[in-house]
Amino acid sequence: MGDFAVNVAIAYQIGGARGDHSILSAMDIGDDDLFASFGGNHRPLDPTPSHGSGNKARTRTIELKLEPRWLEATSTAAGPKRRWVDGTPEYSLHIYGLRKLFPQVRFIHLFRDVRAVVRSMLNFHRVAGIQLVANEEEAYRYWI
Repeated sequence: MGDFAVNVAIAYQIGGARGDHSILSAMDIGDDDLFASFGGNHRPLDPTPSHGSGNKARTRTIELKLEPRWLEATSTAAGPKRRWVDGTPEYSLHIYGLRKLFPQVRFIHLFRDVRAVVRSMLNFHRVAGIQLVANEEEAYRYWI
């Protein structure tokens, strides 16, 4: 999503490069308007059968040997989701663009002990089925 926000900004610059002779200027669409339209008019990103077949999510669950109950936790049986929570650390590099996309967004910054993060990286394969880092030294370098 961070890169998407950057790409929306680039698209706006390209679309408005001709000033008053560009379509965005002619339609009086400012950058805030463009961001709001992309961020505000989206359908929920929900990997359940009500949004398509749900087969891709189920297949990935099997391929990665994930617990099916993790997928069930996103079920619409609990009703529509009001919040989107994503713990991607790299989003901290895109706060400005994400805020433009989602003006009501709230960022929660958690500070973790580096040793806990390194342990998590070393054991990532047990949860996701893929090796995130080869060894402890690589994990510390990634964290830094």
